[in-house]
Amino acid sequence: MRRRALFLGWLVWSAFGCTPFDTTRSVVPRGTLGEEVVRVFCERMASDHDPSDVRGLAWKPACRGSGPAPADAPPRLLALLRNRARLAAAIDQFMPAPLHDDLGAFLGRLLPLYDAPGERLPRDTRLVADLLHTLAADDDALGALARLGTREGYRPLRLALGVARPALAYPDLDAFAGLALRTLTDRPGDPEDGLAAAEFSAVQAALALELATLEPPEAVDPADASTLALSRDLLLRQDPAFGAEGVTRYALARDARGMALPASGTVVTPFVDIDGDGLADLDGAGRFADATGAA
Repeated sequence: MRRRALFLGWLVWSAFGCTPFDTTRSVVPRGTLGEEVVRVFCERMASDHDPSDVRGLAWKPACRGSGPAPADAPPRLLALLRNRARLAAAIDQFMPAPLHDDLGAFLGRLLPLYDAPGERLPRDTRLVADLLHTLAADDDALGALARLGTREGYRPLRLALGVARPALAYPDLDAFAGLALRTLTDRPGDPEDGLAAAEFSAVQAALALELATLEPPEAVDPADASTLALSRDLLLRQDPAFGAEGVTRYALARDARGMALPASGTVVTPFVDIDGDGLADLDGAGRFADATGAA
């Protein structure tokens, strides 16, 4: 029995052992990063639409931009294909080639976040979706978002000072400021003072040297420059527009509610003041309304 198996093995080896093996590598055509991202999204959407097409043969030409979409293509996939070139160009614009290696390393580090059983990244995505569904079912939350959405460019008066307001409202601000100053200043006689004085002095010395030798760069390419290079270019740039005189600059005057005042300073047409409070009336979404209540 063993001899028979060896003989059969020899026959198989004899039949295929001398057959030439083609080692030529088949190069798969690749597009730019943006084109590949759009292709992957297209094939993923096609797979969700038609799970029976396991190899995706019906969709590959359309997703690669070399053929039309199948007749039963869903509307959202047709919209993706119509905007394929524009989306790919946008991705290539904000993710230039020099960043591709860093992007690949970053995406590789994300892969463990998809591993079972934790599936941390998909789980967080589902939690965000649940939050959005909860907001969608909350009329009060939708009303608040609608009021915010109709006031593009506005900032509520309570937030006018930004982060400075809550910082100044901190009840222990004086004690905190005193402790911070004691940490940075070195006064003899108190062992608790000056814990970071040496480090703070070193930062000041380094900053002084940096500013003393600071020179405007010859040219800064925003696509490749670092934040430091862009900041240096902005600080040292000279432009007539920075000191233009005689140019009218508009400022927004607002009432006690934080809404814009009419240019006249009073309620005039098309604004109305039906409730007689001296302010232009608003509708339920916080938009200016006319006498009929229309926005």
